[in-house]
Amino acid sequence: MAGKKIRIYYRAPSHVPLWKVMEEGGFLEKHGLEMEMGSLEGQRKRAAEGLKAGELDIVSGNHHNLYARKALHGDPYVHIGQSNNSWRENYLVCGKGVNGLEDLKGKRVAMDDYDGHTGLNVWLYLRKLGLEEGRDVDLVTDPVKGAERARGVMEGKYDATFIRAVDRLRALKFGARIIEVPPMAMIEGVTLTTTTTYVKNHEDEARSLIMALIDGIHFFKSSKTDTLKIVKKHCSQLLRMQNDDEWE
Repeated sequence: MAGKKIRIYYRAPSHVPLWKVMEEGGFLEKHGLEMEMGSLEGQRKRAAEGLKAGELDIVSGNHHNLYARKALHGDPYVHIGQSNNSWRENYLVCGKGVNGLEDLKGKRVAMDDYDGHTGLNVWLYLRKLGLEEGRDVDLVTDPVKGAERARGVMEGKYDATFIRAVDRLRALKFGARIIEVPPMAMIEGVTLTTTTTYVKNHEDEARSLIMALIDGIHFFKSSKTDTLKIVKKHCSQLLRMQNDDEWE
């Protein structure tokens, strides 16, 4: 018997591994669901409008930008589940004169997009350290991947950048100087974003999806070998992984 179909669209490729584990691991089927998956990468506004219009059931992501719309306009957005609450870009690539967070005052810090999730996280992180944009630190936009920004630091284009674990591995290979810095609480990754309208009309599906997410996370964390088989099968090209070390 076919499960109830849910239309799910992810906002970033990094969300796909967990969804594929939920699907291929049998957890969606276990809870009576079938997934129709698509991409809305880089389409924040389209994702929000599609949910509100009822064209999409679930968006994986859109963690923060909907709060203002709900507060100001009463839009019916709701987050019914999340998978991660820790900021993951906590590797600082250090240029000349930078040996730690305390040396960022008066420096130029680059990220790919300060209007988006990754850059705003860094803006917030620096602000928590007492570093105000324009007064204590210059925030520079360079719309390239983390490893390329690390190379930019080495070339003196800017003084520092923050990158993730896989980009750290790649940057270390060409000699970047990188330190791990303390994390901060932050919603990232798979988030079950929908509307109160959908939840009221599809309570069983919403509840079942939360249960499938819980099972998927447990499997992901407790069955590394089987998880890697699924993720490598479906996501190697999507995630642009370069070697086995990056999976570890």
